[in-house]
Amino acid sequence: MAFYVLEPAEDLDEAHCSAADYADDWEEAHPWAKWTAQSLREIHCPVDPAHHRQVVREDTDLGVILSVPEGWEREMDFVWTDRGECLVGERVLKLLRRAALQGFSVLPVRARHEEGTAPRLWWLTAIREVAALPSSGIRLLDRCPACGWERYSEAEKGILIDEACAPGADFLRLVGYASLMLVSQRVKSLIVAESLDNCALTPAGVWMP
Repeated sequence: MAFYVLEPAEDLDEAHCSAADYADDWEEAHPWAKWTAQSLREIHCPVDPAHHRQVVREDTDLGVILSVPEGWEREMDFVWTDRGECLVGERVLKLLRRAALQGFSVLPVRARHEEGTAPRLWWLTAIREVAALPSSGIRLLDRCPACGWERYSEAEKGILIDEACAPGADFLRLVGYASLMLVSQRVKSLIVAESLDNCALTPAGVWMP
């Protein structure tokens, strides 16, 4: 089964964009989001301050501040945070569930913007995590025993995975690339068929960071 990297249509070769409209200036053409402070948890390393980082909390009411282009009147399908997390609107969530796609979970996110409240969004994540094959060039370079911080090398030959490790999954997370989401051909077909907006699909085997 072929897998694709699902990401914003920002700074991508237009030939790889298989969904919706491609925009050279993505931030001005599409909504994007920033997590509220209470939605993030700080991780401090007692050994190396450079390992300080923030992660999205799953034990609280999540919220985002939306930046919406002037005159935007369409329903929000995909909305991306400035950290790379994937948020989806009600229409997309209903389509994913109706298609009985496997391997994803969602958490509700309260959204607001300068004009006030916005439609409810959902944080979309993949349940199952897989490691890239060594031939991809992705490998663990460093790990901090004090705080769990890790650093991985970049992909050299796309993302290659052992699909037998995730039978039946339509959504996958990649070890070492926390915000990267891999999706199956079934997900791609749904996105294209429904003309879902504000996302791009790059074949995993040719994706480069």
